Amino acid sequence: MSFGYTLLMYDLYTAITGEGLHPYFGFLHAVKNRHPALASDLMEEWRAVIVDAMTLSLVHHHEIKLEHFSPAEDEDTPGIFLTREGRAIFLRAYEKKMRATNLYSGGKRSYRHALAHQARQYAQALMAENADIYEPVRLR
Repeated sequence: MSFGYTLLMYDLYTAITGEGLHPYFGFLHAVKNRHPALASDLMEEWRAVIVDAMTLSLVHHHEIKLEHFSPAEDEDTPGIFLTREGRAIFLRAYEKKMRATNLYSGGKRSYRHALAHQARQYAQALMAENADIYEPVRLR
């Protein structure tokens, strides 16, 4: 799932910078060296909807299997990683999810466009100094 969160963060990073916002200054996450805190802030609303749901679907439908994981090649690197084939499966599923339409942001649009809409609303709320402009993602 951390791979999916990284992909999601950089999709949000793109949406944020497209709105002229600085992705490294957020409100919920601490400002750290080279960490896009605003992208992390906005990502919280989408983790379960995009990455968690997609990953669980891959496991539930047996698209990702135990054979798609392996320990790091370097013995000093802890962790278990997706194999090349596992990454390809995951990336295809992530891109399919991001292109899928949804109704989360007040209209029928892809998840990628919904992220851009979220960043736009956030920028408008900041500029107008009116938090009511920003509509958070509501889970069903």
